[in-house]
Amino acid sequence: MTDSKQIKPLPLGKYAELMKAFDKLPEHFNSLAGVSNDEAIKKIPTMLADSLPEATKILSIGSGMSEEEINNLNLEEATDLFLAIYKANNYSAIFAKVKKAFAPPEQK
Repeated sequence: MTDSKQIKPLPLGKYAELMKAFDKLPEHFNSLAGVSNDEAIKKIPTMLADSLPEATKILSIGSGMSEEEINNLNLEEATDLFLAIYKANNYSAIFAKVKKAFAPPEQK
């Protein structure tokens, strides 16, 4: 697996590509809306399997690894990779800055 220290912030074009890949994920999670916890638990395996192509693409774009390499990761490695991508790109700080920039003047 790629060492998480090798994950670098994405250039703007790749970031846009990543956001497009994220755009497709909600359609897989919509099946959980308004269902009981028991029903949600039953749906999760299918939902995860159905969203694998999008998740693979997200990890590939964010890491620079091929989709084939991503598919050979185990769940813990994939989770660590996702977190490394999130950390390297400082998403929390970026979202906070954007949120603050668009907040009404009295909230800034």
